[in-house]
Amino acid sequence: MKLKITIAFLIVCAGFLYLVFKGGYFSSNPVVVQKVEQGLTGTAILEKISGFDLRDYKGNKLAINKEELLGADKAIVHLWASWCGPCVNEVPELIEYSKKNPQVKFVIVSLDDYNEDILKFLKSFPEFDSANYVRVWDVNKNISGLLKTDRLPMSFLIDKSKPEPRVIAAAANWKNLGF
Repeated sequence: MKLKITIAFLIVCAGFLYLVFKGGYFSSNPVVVQKVEQGLTGTAILEKISGFDLRDYKGNKLAINKEELLGADKAIVHLWASWCGPCVNEVPELIEYSKKNPQVKFVIVSLDDYNEDILKFLKSFPEFDSANYVRVWDVNKNISGLLKTDRLPMSFLIDKSKPEPRVIAAAANWKNLGF
């Protein structure tokens, strides 16, 4: 009797492990859950962002080099906030991804209400405050409004060879992004 129970238990465990690792159930991999507004291409997103009244993480006026931003073949617009647990958890992987992919232009957009929160956050992740990123504080919520941000973190993967950006409305698996 004990042998039958043990075998049944092992079969159930094997089935569960299959579902988790091969079947994709309970996966932490983000999925594309939405598309951007019809006709809003990746290039149009970058163009509109560069035209907004932008602030850096300290609140100073920020002028984005439009040609540099639009000149990149690939760009990622990543929206986050210091109070967002999944945002904080994915930062180390995002930093590693950006180091391994210097050809990708990053626009890192904070949706924090107070720049003190951003600056406190950057003390924990000083590499997040590097020249690898265009760091934008979305004080007026122009960018989040344009991109219809309804959850965080949210990433827009813009590839100039494709008409529409890929939208990841969850913590991205930066180690296996495939972008």
